[in-house]
Amino acid sequence: MRSRPEGGPHKEAQTNRSTKKSPPAYEKAREKVHPKFTWRTPGFEQSDDRPVVLVTSKEAVAFCEWLSERENLVCRLPTATQWEYACRAGPTSCFCIGTQDEEDMLGEYAWYSGNSWGKTHPVGSKKPNAWGLFDMHGHVWEYCFDAYAGRIDNHPDRPRSETKRPNLLASQYVRRGGSFRGTPVMCRSAQRNSSGFTYSKTEAGAGSQPPIVCSR
Repeated sequence: MRSRPEGGPHKEAQTNRSTKKSPPAYEKAREKVHPKFTWRTPGFEQSDDRPVVLVTSKEAVAFCEWLSERENLVCRLPTATQWEYACRAGPTSCFCIGTQDEEDMLGEYAWYSGNSWGKTHPVGSKKPNAWGLFDMHGHVWEYCFDAYAGRIDNHPDRPRSETKRPNLLASQYVRRGGSFRGTPVMCRSAQRNSSGFTYSKTEAGAGSQPPIVCSR
């Protein structure tokens, strides 16, 4: 479990989870949706040290609820603002690296279209950001708590009360970070995308640095 630096706006913790120890009910739900391709068999090599893929935002919420009960904590997806704060870890440039040549250095910090060979890789095999968080750029898209409200310059994500369950009436949810199939532009700290509540794609998931915020 990794805590945020002292003085940060959120005194909460992020916890890393891989494909291990998922609840049986969760596995059965996945098999009904994707009988051929599941998070255990996504169509390329998968192991316990690789990020979970082929997971919907609905399933990510269900996992948070299961984890809350198991750990006796309040666990939920982060808001988009919390996610970006953790991803940047200080720098306000395009990536967490914060240097003029940071795009040329992206391959040291991220799996993306230029180096991934079209598949995931073991979690934490690239450099972390300044706060010790791995795979915040690229690898797999990471779900957030916020409902997606279109272009941020026209309709910013409207904040909602921070509970462990998103607004079930929303049709689209924010996802951040890019993926192993994304270009550098798609992996920027500020990059936003949307995902339907039941949307599932190979590079979408509660990914390599599972964005789960836990508090007592």
